[in-house]
Amino acid sequence: MSVRDITKDLNKLDNQLDVLEEALKPLMKALNDSASSMPLLDRAKLFTLANYALETLIFSGLRVDGADAMNHPVFQTELKRVKQYFAKIDAVENPVEKPTAKLDTEAATRMIKNGLSDDAAIKARLNEQIAKEKAKAFMRSLGSAKRPADSTADDSEGSAGGRASKKKNIKGIQS
Repeated sequence: MSVRDITKDLNKLDNQLDVLEEALKPLMKALNDSASSMPLLDRAKLFTLANYALETLIFSGLRVDGADAMNHPVFQTELKRVKQYFAKIDAVENPVEKPTAKLDTEAATRMIKNGLSDDAAIKARLNEQIAKEKAKAFMRSLGSAKRPADSTADDSEGSAGGRASKKKNIKGIQS
């Protein structure tokens, strides 16, 4: 291929790029205007989608021209890069929840009981302590269920003390 043939093709390419730039200018201007009012994640989606559309058009043009588009740098690098951007956006939108460590108290209790099975006095104290903890937890659960009912019972008595405490609550909210 001679230098003259390359120059002719380069001029043709330059003219086609100028035509393409002029055709895309209104679209890109509107894209920037509409993107300026969008949240950051939506803006990233919009620009990535526009980039993907342009790269897909180039890829399709290569296939129409009969070029080996699968081995062309557009496919090898650019489309894969845009797909990576889509994956990053998806990772931000739908984060993978990491498993949280949870204390298995029942298993820990079994292990401690089995380890202390030889000493009867320590085992008895442990069982006593476990029973106390269970009773406390049960009483707390009953106490939290009763609290709303207790406060309404005090207010509905109609006594002067109940009214005074109600007025204090209202004053406390206002200040």
